[in-house]
Amino acid sequence: MAPGRRSPAALLRGRGGWLWILGLLAAVQVVFIAGHLAAFAATEGSSAPREARQLLDFNQEGSLPTYWSALVLASAGVLALVIRRGAAWLLAGAGLIWVGLEEAFIHLHEDVQIGTGIDWPVLYAPLLAAGAWILYETARDLDRTGKRLLIAGLACMVAGVGAELLSSPAIALDFQTRNLVEENLELAGTGLVLCAFASALWPAAVRGRTTRSVANGSSTPARELEGGN
Repeated sequence: MAPGRRSPAALLRGRGGWLWILGLLAAVQVVFIAGHLAAFAATEGSSAPREARQLLDFNQEGSLPTYWSALVLASAGVLALVIRRGAAWLLAGAGLIWVGLEEAFIHLHEDVQIGTGIDWPVLYAPLLAAGAWILYETARDLDRTGKRLLIAGLACMVAGVGAELLSSPAIALDFQTRNLVEENLELAGTGLVLCAFASALWPAAVRGRTTRSVANGSSTPARELEGGN
């Protein structure tokens, strides 16, 4: 390998804690999308049992994608509470855990929408804005990589919520396609926020290994351990 270039293994050791998480999240999401499309294609216009379709439907309560989304939300919330570098982190952690529970078990936003006849993003606009601001505030305690991940995650979340309100005839998307786009944007956004928080924990672990290596007389350069950050 050319001098000055680090191997993929060194990159993963240094800054790749969140990369492993991102890869896992992306792989699971691709599997769910493929399963969703395959289940809909197999049951469309047929009398075949629709259990598989319901199990893999992103918009179905009790489906695997719904529970996975709730798990990712709650995991991001737990990481925020573990990091807790200020009030914003505590609020973000509690909020993400609540949204995860609401997504999987409570479904309050759907009940409110049915009861009022108003799209829930419109009713929840102040809360959504507050939540976005709180998440953005946590970026102050993140490095450059973490900030980029968090901003990208917020952008996906905003786009996902906005997609739920799209009803323009100029946008030729049927309900199922629009729902698939919306749910996956939200899931991708949550995953990126989770990775941003994970990136905040990883440098501390790297610094701990570096300190121990120096104390033990290790010759491994700190730059290699930290992945150049």
